[in-house]
Amino acid sequence: MQEKDKQLLKSSALNTADAIIAASNPGLAIAWGLAKALFGAGMSLRQGRALNFAEFIHDDSGTFTTEILNTEQFQDAFVFTLENFLRERSEMKREIMKNIFIGFTKVENKKQFPLEKYVHTLSQLTEADIETLAKVDVTRDDPNYQIDDIPGQHTNNLYDLISLGILHDRTNGRNYNVGKGAPFISVTEFGKGFCTYLKS
Repeated sequence: MQEKDKQLLKSSALNTADAIIAASNPGLAIAWGLAKALFGAGMSLRQGRALNFAEFIHDDSGTFTTEILNTEQFQDAFVFTLENFLRERSEMKREIMKNIFIGFTKVENKKQFPLEKYVHTLSQLTEADIETLAKVDVTRDDPNYQIDDIPGQHTNNLYDLISLGILHDRTNGRNYNVGKGAPFISVTEFGKGFCTYLKS
């Protein structure tokens, strides 16, 4: 494909996103305009992601109601989330980010919703960390719980999750089971909230 054709394709994606937003709601158009003013260059470079996010909002009118779209809280959260969505390399993590944003949109007390903390935490995780977290039983609270289906496979990922406050290390200096090395864990309250957005 020639460079001219590539540029035309990119321009078409952003124009499509603009058209989707313009046809949606004035409140969403305000948020989109803010985002373009702040991240115009980034949106130009990652137009496919920008279009994906615009379609995601447009296609879920049951969640993104006119009343919600017209609030300043939503518009600010939209700009913040879109910036991070454009920046994120991992498709898996972008899908989780959508789930987090839906969670923010649905909650009554938006000031108390840890949107920024969830998104920041997500940005620190690897896909292997997320796959490990998906294996954790969030309902387990006994002191002898380990992830040990394959000895040693998840140990580093578990320590990543502990360092981010998603898991609590309950080892307390006791000896590990021979050949396993995985810490004894439980899921923190923050982690339980975060885990609800790992699945669509």
